Amino acid sequence: IGIVMMIAVGYLLLRGIMVRPQFGLGNAMYSIGGFPVTTGLVLVPFAFGVGMIFYNSRNWIGWLLAGGSVVALVVGVIASINFTLVRMSAFDLLVIIILLVGGIGFFTIFKRRLAMIDFLVIGGGIAGTSVGARLSALGRVVLLEQESALAYHASGRSAAMFEESYGLPSTIALNEASRDYHFNANGGVTSPRGLMLVGTADTTDAFKADLVSMKLHEVSRDEARALLPILNDTVTRVGYHSEAWDLDTDLLVQNFARDIKHAGGDVRTSARVTAIERTATGWDVSIGDDLISAKNIVNAAGPWVDAIAQMAAINPIGITPLRRSMARIPAPGGHDVSSWPLMFGPDENWYAKPDAGALIVSPADETLMEPMDAWADDMVLAEGLARYESHVTEPVTRMLSNWAGLRSFAPDRNLVLGPDPSDPTFIWMAGQGGYGFQTAPAASQLVADLVGGQTPQIPADMVEKLTPARLA
Repeated sequence: IGIVMMIAVGYLLLRGIMVRPQFGLGNAMYSIGGFPVTTGLVLVPFAFGVGMIFYNSRNWIGWLLAGGSVVALVVGVIASINFTLVRMSAFDLLVIIILLVGGIGFFTIFKRRLAMIDFLVIGGGIAGTSVGARLSALGRVVLLEQESALAYHASGRSAAMFEESYGLPSTIALNEASRDYHFNANGGVTSPRGLMLVGTADTTDAFKADLVSMKLHEVSRDEARALLPILNDTVTRVGYHSEAWDLDTDLLVQNFARDIKHAGGDVRTSARVTAIERTATGWDVSIGDDLISAKNIVNAAGPWVDAIAQMAAINPIGITPLRRSMARIPAPGGHDVSSWPLMFGPDENWYAKPDAGALIVSPADETLMEPMDAWADDMVLAEGLARYESHVTEPVTRMLSNWAGLRSFAPDRNLVLGPDPSDPTFIWMAGQGGYGFQTAPAASQLVADLVGGQTPQIPADMVEKLTPARLA
């Protein structure tokens, strides 16, 4: 419509313009020092130039004279034309102005709709990259990460394990549905690790509960020491199973990001969202001075999801960012730790896991924090290392490094996945807690299924525990 209106404006204007050329061989086209240069004079250097070219076609002076004369002649002809607007009624002028303004407006809206993306994903951790990859099957995706690299915060500081029995029932359902992807998609991202629960005389009841919930089988201390030789005599009971795997978290994130790009989407780092505005056709999202228009927003901003929701005038879900700290220590007693299982205490009040020839030990802390680039607390680390030391023969003599990340939980500790009940164009991928990587394939697919109107892969009662409507 806008283009048609602007064509009509062009037609009406051109009809009302009278063209009067004033070109002639004797007419002055230029003035040099007060001396008029006529069209005939311009032909003099042209004739000389043509003659020089016929005499020697490589003579650049001849080409310069001939070419310059032709250019001067063309410019002079154009400059001699007068355009005069004929008389028109006030009605005709009003019609032209209305058509011009309306045409520009409609054309601008049309261009904006063409440029509008289908899904704008805010957050470049495992939540954002995985859901962006899945939604790429439904439309064009642009992913925004405020930091200089993907998986900068919690996703880059994960213990990186896949254990199907870890978490609430809804989380376990997602774990089970994610298994095939972790093992087979893009060649798989898993490697064997194993899981070992170690208990003492003081933790008998908690040990029994974890043994059942984690589906472990009890082994003797001798069997346990064959797998993990540094266990001391205070360890009275041990549970174990081999059904736990390391995840190559960086490869998983990059696989999902590559899927977004291969589908024609875009992944942008150093792109901090500063404002969000609802429009008649979708959302306008500001990234500094830049503006992106999108039909749907996907909120995958980790501990910042409530802040993003408030920018968009959507009710927050009450996300709680809890700090989890890590210490990296040398391999105990010089042992080769590469085949050791992840070991943890009852009620998960500490755990230790091999990591690139060393051991990472966590106090499994959950300290309430504001959304930030978190760091470890020395006292919390010391308490966690002491709990670890009380179960092993080798003391901790030094720490190689330490870090912390924020694990974000909804009030009921279930993930929050799918369209917001108040506005289905605002989509949640939030509340991953410590389960983001192991649930990512199925959680992201569930969001895509809910957005695309497909039947979810996981049971309906589990879906109800995961959608944002439960928190409304």
